[in-house]
Order: sequence, then C-alpha cells, then structure tokens
Amino acid sequence: MNLLANPLRCVKDFGIWRGILVQLWRVMCIIPLVSYVSATYWNIQQRENILECFFAFSVVFGFMFSIVRGWLLNMYERELDELRAFFNDRSYEQQNEWVHRQRSRFYRRWCWIMSVCMLLVATNLGIFMGTNWNKPIFNLQYRGVIVRSVPVKIVFKFFSGNISFAFLLTSGTMYLVLKLFRMEFTILTRTLKTSLDEKTFSTFTEIFRLLALLQYHGTLILTSCLCLYCLYQQFSLDVVIFVPFCVYLLCDTLLISISIDDLNDLNQDIGYIVYSLYWPATIDLAHRGLPKHQLKSVRRTILIVMQHSQQPLRFGYGEFGSLSRQRFADMVQNIYSLLTFMWQFK
Repeated sequence: MNLLANPLRCVKDFGIWRGILVQLWRVMCIIPLVSYVSATYWNIQQRENILECFFAFSVVFGFMFSIVRGWLLNMYERELDELRAFFNDRSYEQQNEWVHRQRSRFYRRWCWIMSVCMLLVATNLGIFMGTNWNKPIFNLQYRGVIVRSVPVKIVFKFFSGNISFAFLLTSGTMYLVLKLFRMEFTILTRTLKTSLDEKTFSTFTEIFRLLALLQYHGTLILTSCLCLYCLYQQFSLDVVIFVPFCVYLLCDTLLISISIDDLNDLNQDIGYIVYSLYWPATIDLAHRGLPKHQLKSVRRTILIVMQHSQQPLRFGYGEFGSLSRQRFADMVQNIYSLLTFMWQFK
C-alpha cells in the first residue's frame, strides 16, 4: 500500500523473492504517475487544450491523494498495531453472549462488504480500461509521443486503474477502525464495567487527525476538478468513469463523517451514564475495603471518562479539516457553489 516505503525493509519483511515482487509492483504503480506528471507539464508548456491540462492535473492530484493516504497509514503502523491489539483483546466481556453476538455480526457483515467492494473495484477497472483506451492522458507518453504498443497500453491502464484499489484499501482501513471503535463504545455503554484508557484515545485521534484533514480537502479539490471537467465535456464516453468515482469520493467522506458523529453520540451517552451514578457514596463505601492507591486509580478513570465525554472527538486541526455531517454538508455546498459559478462562464 505504501509506494514510498523503504525497499530494504520490504525485502527484510517479505523475503528476497516476495520483496522483489512487491518492489516491482510498486515501481509499476509509480510509472503511470510519472507519465501523468510529464504529460501535464508538457501540455502546459506547449499551451495545449486548457481543459485537457486541467483534467491531467486532476489525475495527478488523485494519484498523489491516494499515495499520501497510504503513506500516512503506514507512518502510523505502530499505532495501528496497538489499536489492533486492543480490538483483538477478547478478555473484556468474553462470556457475555450479547457482546459475542455483536462482534461476530460485525465481522461477518464487514467480510461481505469488502467482498462486494472488491467486485466493484474489478468492474470499475474493466470500465476504466474500456472507456479510456484511446485517451492520450491515460497512455504512456513522453514529450507528447504516445506509446502505441497494445501490451504496454494494457499494463499501463491496469496499474493506472489500481488507484481505485488504493482508495478502497485506505478508506476501508479508516472506516473499519471507526466502526470497531463505535462497536466497542456500544458495548461499553451497555455494560459500563471498564473504560478505554487515555493512551487508546490519544492513539486513535493521532492517527485520524492528518487523515481527516487530507480526506476533507482532498475530496473537496478532487471532486471539484472532476465535476468541472464533466461540466465542460457534457455527458460523453470520456466522463462515464468519472461520475461514479465522484459519487464514490462523496460517499466515502459521508460514511466516515457519519461514523465520527455516531462515536460522538455514544461518547456523550457514556458521559451521561457516568454523571448519573452516585459517586460520593460509591467511593465512600469502596474506601472501607480498598487501598488508597486503588482509589486514586478509580478516581483517575472516572475523570478520564468525564473529560472525554464533555468534548467531541474532533479529527483535524480545529475546524480546519474536521469531519462531521455538518462539515460534509458544507463541502457539498462549496462544490455546488463552485459549479454554479463556473457555469456562468461556460
């Protein structure tokens, strides 16, 4: 997933032959990006069709958007391992039948969702190769000269279409972690016999801070560029593949925004439950049979839960890049305003 990873570490982790194959795959994914950057620069330098230059920039930005998301997830590999260990810990409520049923249902549903998404990615790749077979930007070229070899065109378009797989992989990872946290919050809200520690919260927010920032502004820029291209091209064979891609980007951001809002709702529910308990009497009774250092631990846990429940789980830097249903609505409104403004100059 990370096209910018250290090749020596790749060989060390996967072995010599598998590492070489992984590196070959990464190089083949980088070649289309280099070709798109070269084509964009050549078109701008030669003052070719401005619309084609604008479209080429959109393609390059989409590739970079996907690569940076994969790089960010790999940069937080250690934190993701910590979250994975937390999610795989079945010691909490292990004998509870309802908890076991909820977790099993989630994993079964997730396997079905990923299977359907992989089928859609394969279908999208086939449509992409068919509808853009003769489009210059999606062919290997150097200084405006297109390589006409059929095998080269097939391989080039196949690895160009892998951008959809990269989007699915990174979006699936983000959405899976959010839904897993929501499930554990639901279990915690129902049972309230333990709490997520502060380290787990900080790890979770650290990973999604940059990803949420990139997700919001990347989707805004890329969707606006593709919508403008479709607006000027009208409905033709050239825009068939880009309309569903724009819909996918918007749905991807919407699902992540809904998941974050659901987490905030459950976070507030936990706070209400904690506030409703009569803690003075509970601590007073516990003081008779517990050591003082254990009471400090209980008090610290209560304060952590109350502190986190009083503020929403923000991902981003303030309002800059944060995700929520309201922020998603603002993004769609900005895209619509841009399209209506540009329509007047068509």
